[in-house]
Amino acid sequence: GTIVAAGTGTLNYAIASQTPNGALHINSTTGELTVADASLFDFETSPNIDAVITILNTDATTTVNATIHLNDIDDIASFLSSSKTAYTNANDNDWIEVTEAEYNNLAAKLNEVATAGLKEGVFEDDLSLLIGGAYSFTLSTQNTADTELRIKNDAYVFAFKYVSLTTDTRTADVVKTSSSSDGTLGYSDLGTALPSHSGEGTHYFVLKGNNTPNTADGYLAFYSSNATGYKRTSGYTNFYIRGNNNDITGRLEDIKYQSLTPPKKTMGLN
Repeated sequence: GTIVAAGTGTLNYAIASQTPNGALHINSTTGELTVADASLFDFETSPNIDAVITILNTDATTTVNATIHLNDIDDIASFLSSSKTAYTNANDNDWIEVTEAEYNNLAAKLNEVATAGLKEGVFEDDLSLLIGGAYSFTLSTQNTADTELRIKNDAYVFAFKYVSLTTDTRTADVVKTSSSSDGTLGYSDLGTALPSHSGEGTHYFVLKGNNTPNTADGYLAFYSSNATGYKRTSGYTNFYIRGNNNDITGRLEDIKYQSLTPPKKTMGLN
């Protein structure tokens, strides 16, 4: 937008104050307002961007107020393409399978996205490097020395990926989260079961309308109804228990799965 003013001589424009601070920039000679920090355009944090603009020449100074009203949109839907219709038609708390490109687009462009379970550089999707196992097990991959991989307090998990090593159709896989510093206890189902899917390789999902934030730092778990790819990874321990359970007692090699979890329910754009 542009601040329009008239007066004698050369006019100069400046932002005297703004909320959130640093969101906007103004051209000092034309009055054109532009985005300075897109990550601050976040409806959940600040539904309005407000600024006080100073206009001055050699004779006088005046101020005007500028307000930008943000729209409350579904940020996940904004970055979906081929899966957007399925996502739109789904119910809240349903998981929807998406493409790798859509998953990566969400990871790259949503503001302040974090990972839980495994770092991106540790996640292995080369089937030749993985072993198949974990039939009907509940699993939780952890690196207790790296607290950044926990699901943070007040975070909402919205995406998940894992590697399947079976061609069978899977209909009962379940994502779980805990709000406990004890990574073996207190898990609960996050959303419905993953939708029916099949084929070897990495599968990608997003969760619609998650309104259940973690109440403390916790962990991610996965009930795998069939073979899931795993390998030994230094620094990581995988806890497991047979069946679909919420308390996990055993230890196993690292299972390759991961979620994306933002620090709040929905995010502004990078």
